[in-house]
Parts: sequence; C-alpha cells; structure tokens
Amino acid sequence: MDNDYWEIRDRNWGVLSKKEQHTLKGSSAIVIGLGCVGELEAVMLARIGIGNLTIVDFDTLKKVNLNRNPFSTQSLLNRKKTKNIQELIADIDPTIKTTVINKEITFGCEDLLNKGDVILQAVDDMKSRIIIHRMVENTLNIPIVTMSGGPPNRSFVAVFDHKTDILYEDFLKLKELYLASLYKYNQPTMFKDKFGTIFLGKIVDVFEDGRLIIELENKTIRKFNLKEVKFANR
Repeated sequence: MDNDYWEIRDRNWGVLSKKEQHTLKGSSAIVIGLGCVGELEAVMLARIGIGNLTIVDFDTLKKVNLNRNPFSTQSLLNRKKTKNIQELIADIDPTIKTTVINKEITFGCEDLLNKGDVILQAVDDMKSRIIIHRMVENTLNIPIVTMSGGPPNRSFVAVFDHKTDILYEDFLKLKELYLASLYKYNQPTMFKDKFGTIFLGKIVDVFEDGRLIIELENKTIRKFNLKEVKFANR
C-alpha cells in the first residue's frame, strides 16, 4: 500500500523534493468548511500527498451548492459533505488517513482541532471565522490559512502564524484605517454631486469597483462612481 502512495506522487519530483514529500506524508492538516473552497483544498491536499487529513463540516450537499462546489454532483445530494469528500479521497488514494468531524465549530471545540500541523479555514460566515481564529490564537497556536469574503465582494487568502503575525481581527480593521486615510471614512462631510447639489453625508464603505457608499443625513444610502461626487470644499 505504501508503494501506491509513492507511485501516485511520482510526478511531484521537481516541485517537491523527496525530503519535502516525506515531511508532507508525515504531516496533518485540518480543513474547516467544505464549500467550493474547502472541498478543493481537501482534495488537492490529498492529491499532493498530505498523510493525515481532518475534514470538518456539519452540512449536507444541496442543489444550491452545485453551481460552485467543484466535486458536487446530483448523485451526491442530501448526503453529508464530509462523507462525499471522504469517499472521493479514499478513491484517489486509500493511504491517506482521513478523519471526519460532522460538527459546527464553536468555542470549546479545541480538543477536536489539536492534532493538526495547520488549519485551513474555509467557512462562509464571519462569526465562525472569528471563533476559529480566537481558538487558534488563544489555545492551539498553529498556523492557519484563512479565506475571507463572499459575494458580491472578492475574497482574500492570508496565512496567520500567531507567534509572529497580527491577529485576524486586527487585520480586518486595516480596511477601515485605509479607507479613513483616503476618504474621510465615517466622517460627516459636505459633498457635491455631478449636478452641483451640495449635501451632508459620510462614506460608510467602498465597493470593489471603487464606487463610494454614502449615508446621507436622513440615513438613506446613495452610491456614486468616483467622478459623480467630490468633496464640496475642493
């Protein structure tokens, strides 16, 4: 069986050295969330040769997942996502030891996640992301590769090593600091639109395409392209 492992990775050489492949074979990864990102991460880790893999998800595969989950099919609907990916990995390489956790991760789950060398966070809601990062920061102290984002906004991928890096929640605040330096973010300001109308409002967010989201004095929201509005005193 061990020969199968090495034959499958025969074309890894040049990308990985044999020493690196041995390290990978003896390593453990935990993938939390088996949506479009997480299931791809889990399967690619198996293909490249991670020796031990834990996959975490509480949900079943639904029709709404078929438009983006790369390994989802009609025949797999209404089954546990973890079961689908576990069977796929076993069919790719039965030498990979796969552990399944059918559970939503909440505070107090540290004992379920303490056997990995790295965590890959791929959940789709901010509350769960923060819970996972706080557990890693406060108890687990292992690197975490995190995916954040969701429609209509773009995602980012970042690696946090909590021995040296900033914390996840501090990282999220960088956007506000950046916007404040550029746009008087969340500061009541007089604006002039392209028709010459002057109004009071404050910039509360910026779309990925650069459009400004301005909250008016009466709490209504307006969206402007950069050329459609300017500060009234300029």
